[in-house]
Amino acid sequence: IMALSSSIQPVFQAFMVLLLVTAVYSVLGVTFFGRIVVDDGVDEVAYFSSFTAGLFTMFQTLTGDGWASEIARPIMKENIGASFFFVSYILIAGMVLTNVMVAVLLEEFAKAGKQQELEDEAANTVRANGLLEEVVAPLRLCRTAAEEQAHIKRLWDMMDADKNGVLDLGELKKGLHMSLPPGAEFRDISAADLDDLTLQGRLCDHNGNIAYEGFVTMLRRILAQQLQRQEEDGLDLLDKLDSTSHEVA
Repeated sequence: IMALSSSIQPVFQAFMVLLLVTAVYSVLGVTFFGRIVVDDGVDEVAYFSSFTAGLFTMFQTLTGDGWASEIARPIMKENIGASFFFVSYILIAGMVLTNVMVAVLLEEFAKAGKQQELEDEAANTVRANGLLEEVVAPLRLCRTAAEEQAHIKRLWDMMDADKNGVLDLGELKKGLHMSLPPGAEFRDISAADLDDLTLQGRLCDHNGNIAYEGFVTMLRRILAQQLQRQEEDGLDLLDKLDSTSHEVA
């Protein structure tokens, strides 16, 4: 539905170009072949007797319904220039502009699919980051980079139970559970959540485990997002207070 709605305007624009080209060819057909009458075996037909007749003739040519044997060849017997007229129209309208309309529609479908993937990825990232917000919250109280680094190191030492220098999914789950403040609800972390937390594995090693540097980057990234949201909420609150004060005044 999103792809169809977003493709209406570009497809309509491509259709209008096609209609304009068809109208121009209809006018040319009336100008050059308006007096030519063709016997179709049943009746005598003037395919370009008027603009509307020419427009319908060009539409029939575009569909490919007997345009060569019924329309073009009989007219070519009277005017050889009809060969260039019809062939050029088929090349421009039938092969180029029609395919442009299809290409525009397919491009919009691809854009809509990509946009949906990005939205789903963003939603999953927000959910996954939320799993660590309570763990990261104490970092906001650190006054210096050294305090922050020391707190992260304590978390790492607690989570890295086997002291092998990396965290797997099991260690991360257990460590997060242990590091939550009293009364906080533990939400399980799936492999998909871990993938989102580690930026689709870019913070992991080749075995899918998190090294210390990746762990630090992950926590600091989530902390930065928390602070950014708090700043945006604060600005929204100031705007509301400002608007309220103006109304009171």
